[in-house]
Amino acid sequence: MDRRDILIRIGWLLALGAWSGPAMADDNDDDDDDDDDDHDDDEDDDHDYDDDEEGALRAFQAEEAISLREMIKIFRSEIDGEIIDIALFKRRVQLHYRFLYINENGRVASVVYLAATGQRVEN
Repeated sequence: MDRRDILIRIGWLLALGAWSGPAMADDNDDDDDDDDDDHDDDEDDDHDYDDDEEGALRAFQAEEAISLREMIKIFRSEIDGEIIDIALFKRRVQLHYRFLYINENGRVASVVYLAATGQRVEN
């Protein structure tokens, strides 16, 4: 495992850790949803990934995000730079991947992609 792979893994773990903050708090109910009742809201089809560490996995399983491995392939096909961090985040109603990288001039830059399609979007 080279330095870049280690940095990617650390960045991914940090991104998942940032998502896990509120999810780690006990909401005193016995179901897996974020409300204060004791029943699951399984009829909800919009897949709200509010700050939980399993959000990235659920997004992939629900086909709302392409895999991180595929996203890295897309990034590398478009950009010549060393990845230093990757974050999965929600903007409005869509999930996005943000890559921080060192560009060919040695500066830190970022690029954002739609997680569902891998399409590049404005920062």
